[in-house]
Amino acid sequence: METIFGRPFDEAYWEANNVATIAVNRAEKLRASGLGIYIEAGDEDVFYLHEATEFLHRILWDHKIPHEYHMVRGADHVGRAISPRAIEGLEFLARLLNPPPPDPEVEAARKRLEPLKKAAERKP
Repeated sequence: METIFGRPFDEAYWEANNVATIAVNRAEKLRASGLGIYIEAGDEDVFYLHEATEFLHRILWDHKIPHEYHMVRGADHVGRAISPRAIEGLEFLARLLNPPPPDPEVEAARKRLEPLKKAAERKP
């Protein structure tokens, strides 16, 4: 870490290059880009990366940056859960490269619910 962030630790450099800061500062650009973002972690990650993953998910969610998020119950950073998790990540990439066609049932439900959503938005 010293090679990247210096000794003493360069807080300004860290803040400027922190993925959460980048997401906040470039939220509009990320939303407009159509970039596919997939984040996941096991909830028993030995390196506590699940905490950082959850934090990043909240940043993306709060800034309405589209992403797919998975917290895998009982999974660690390594072990049996890695293979199925890797497959899920590849399936996400496959959906980005070959998106499924629109779902007529979803489109019909959205059309029916749109007036209710608009009415709810007008209420204080």
